[in-house]
Amino acid sequence: MTGDRQAIQESGEQAYSPSLVTGTHWDIDESVTYTLQLAQRIKASGFEPDLVVGIREGGILPARVLAEALGTPAQIISVRRRASGVKHLPLVRLIGRRFGNQLVRFGMVRRVLNMLNRLPGRSVEPVARGPVIDPSMSILVVDDFSCSGETFVAAIAWLREAGASPDSIRTAALIASPDPKRGTAFYPTYMLASVPWLFFPWSSNSPHYGAYLQWKATRGL
Repeated sequence: MTGDRQAIQESGEQAYSPSLVTGTHWDIDESVTYTLQLAQRIKASGFEPDLVVGIREGGILPARVLAEALGTPAQIISVRRRASGVKHLPLVRLIGRRFGNQLVRFGMVRRVLNMLNRLPGRSVEPVARGPVIDPSMSILVVDDFSCSGETFVAAIAWLREAGASPDSIRTAALIASPDPKRGTAFYPTYMLASVPWLFFPWSSNSPHYGAYLQWKATRGL
């Protein structure tokens, strides 16, 4: 894992400004504005991607804005823990409906979810059909924030299996947040700031979540 992380990070000094971002709850306009600032950093570096790959859910808006700013197509993928689909199985849903209150009362649900979250591995699926990937393509993988780096690593492994060259892949995130387990953050190739935490409009507990759903609807997402 360490080797993969080093391979997809840009060597040299990481250029980011902790004071560049403000507030803890971004609205749609702020999210677009900051993403355009990230686009300027990417342009200044000289990297010209042939494809922007956004990781759902947090990478949808940044990927679409970056793709438009950089003049390149965008592809959205879903990266999930391999065991996360268990909670959607019919039997699990039935147990939840009938015994949910008792399970929550004894803390069993939280313990089970914590166990699932500790299982290794991610599954990657394209949300919609995208362009055929070949080794000549330069690809930018985008998410809203970077923490442990495991999501980025899974996405890049999927791109490599699809035919992308590892030397032509770069990563981008709006911010990096320290991993609570390791106490360190995985810094992507391009980012704006490193802050403890931040709520984006696509966070379900954001006061701007409704506006984000409208933003998606107007773009057919």
